[in-house]
Amino acid sequence: MATTFKLQLGLKRKDDNEPVRFKIDGGRFDSEKTLKLNVDTPYLLELRLTQEIEVLDLAIQGSSISLNEGKSGKAGESLYTCEWTSTSFSPNKKGNRQQIIIIIRLKVSGVIVELKTTLQCKLYKEEEKTHCKWGDLANFLEYDCKIPDGATYVDVTKQVIR
Repeated sequence: MATTFKLQLGLKRKDDNEPVRFKIDGGRFDSEKTLKLNVDTPYLLELRLTQEIEVLDLAIQGSSISLNEGKSGKAGESLYTCEWTSTSFSPNKKGNRQQIIIIIRLKVSGVIVELKTTLQCKLYKEEEKTHCKWGDLANFLEYDCKIPDGATYVDVTKQVIR
């Protein structure tokens, strides 16, 4: 039988501990919603899983990120945190979006699987704070996940910004 679980990805600016913002772009780009980030800016990430699942690795745009295991406060959940800085990016020009690739390797019931997703982002200059404060709060991205029997990959069946 297939394994299902939820993964929540929280993304906050380190300087003010505020969740990032997003805006609705409609059908102009790959995704209808765009996260708003600054380049050369540190962010705090939180991975919360609805089952006790071990996160082995996290890579953002090909760069490995060191994870810290935390205590979720809820029985049967897993929690990991880390810091990521958007140093390898340039600001987007008007009308352009950056697809940031995230790969998470997990150990589920003794089997290593890989979850791959992308975040559609608009990256602003480091000093441009005003545009990044406009829009709705993205407290976390929630992924409904399914691992088909015998698979080494994770299907994301639904993605929602909450």
